[in-house]
Amino acid sequence: MNLRPVHWLRAPFVGVLILFLGCVLGCASWQDSGDPPINQVWHVVDLSGKPIPRLPNGRVPALLFDGQTVRVSGFTGCNRLSGGYLLTGGSLEFLGVATTRMACSEAGATVEMLFMQQLEAVARWRRRGHELQLLNAKGRVLMRLEEADAADR
Repeated sequence: MNLRPVHWLRAPFVGVLILFLGCVLGCASWQDSGDPPINQVWHVVDLSGKPIPRLPNGRVPALLFDGQTVRVSGFTGCNRLSGGYLLTGGSLEFLGVATTRMACSEAGATVEMLFMQQLEAVARWRRRGHELQLLNAKGRVLMRLEEADAADR
């Protein structure tokens, strides 16, 4: 009887190697993206390339990513927003986002509608210094946000 070396160990080794390389590459892309945008307030400065003016109430849409609870909260231009998020490497997904239902100005309602539409399409994030960009799956910038000044917090 001709016995051959056991090759069944190759498959698990190859699988572990693929997982290891995936982690290394994933970690590298995460580092290239900058620090995660957590535990700070971000003011929306433009949606789909259009600047966001201060609304009649003097506010602008904003997001706060809480790293401890993995929750997001903020202001949509009209209402308060809350929900969860999943931040993995350079990908970002908002989960179970809900808003209050307050009456507001036409300007606030318009900004809120566009903000919520863009938020639903977010698939990736990129941080460049004091700026956070939220992008769709194709890499198109949906919104740009800036760190809130200490006076605005």
